[in-house]
Amino acid sequence: GAGSTWYNGADAYTQFGNAALTTGTLTTSGSTNTILYNRAGTQTVKGTTYYNLTLAGTNTKTLGAATTVNGDLTVNSGPTLNASSFQLTLLGNFTANGTFTAGTGTVTYNGTGSQTAANVTYNNLTINKASGNATLNGNATVNGILTLTNGNLVVTDPYALTMGSSATTTGATDVTGVVKRTTLVAGTGYYFGNQYTTVTFNDANGIPTDLSMNISIGAAPSWKTGAIQRYYDIVRTGGNSSSLATVQLHYLETELNGNTENNLTTNDYHVS
Repeated sequence: GAGSTWYNGADAYTQFGNAALTTGTLTTSGSTNTILYNRAGTQTVKGTTYYNLTLAGTNTKTLGAATTVNGDLTVNSGPTLNASSFQLTLLGNFTANGTFTAGTGTVTYNGTGSQTAANVTYNNLTINKASGNATLNGNATVNGILTLTNGNLVVTDPYALTMGSSATTTGATDVTGVVKRTTLVAGTGYYFGNQYTTVTFNDANGIPTDLSMNISIGAAPSWKTGAIQRYYDIVRTGGNSSSLATVQLHYLETELNGNTENNLTTNDYHVS
């Protein structure tokens, strides 16, 4: 009933083959406990704070409200997790062996230390970590707003973070690794891993079919060891040399590597 409460204590393991307390309270944040939704059919995932949350069975499991997972979120190979319009806040790792449907909501990684981010298509994605970084070990896409508040989003080689045609970036921190754009038109500023790193094509002549930027921070390039401790590898597919663009590249004062800011110039190292 509406006044009932299910408390999942520390180290407990509970599975729901049907609805989970549709009118009562589900308290599942106790240390290292796990809730499993495993119906062979559709289910509503009750909006609450979980420790570990695992989805199994088949069909679609839809968030019923804003949801927080203090431990790990795992979507097994059978089901689809539909976030609908709700906020999904993750303090641990997100593993998606099944399907993730982002809906119109936001996924936020805000745990302490390193976190593994799921290789999925996000609507809005926020990195706001107490410490450490979030890491992508596969290809992912952001179609809405990428918000980088605290901690970096690390994209490991050989994978890429693809930004959708109208995706934007805000916040103070960075994406490292490859950021890719595949829909390019003249006159639009495209973000690459930071709100201050942008490429704007000046006209429609010779625009590439896609553009990738591999962002490295923390060390100067081997071919210019006295440079600032950040560099960008830019790779285009298609287009031609008639395409002109305005490029803005972000750096931090802590990366100056002994250089005087007012004396900085750009250095190009072309690899054919």
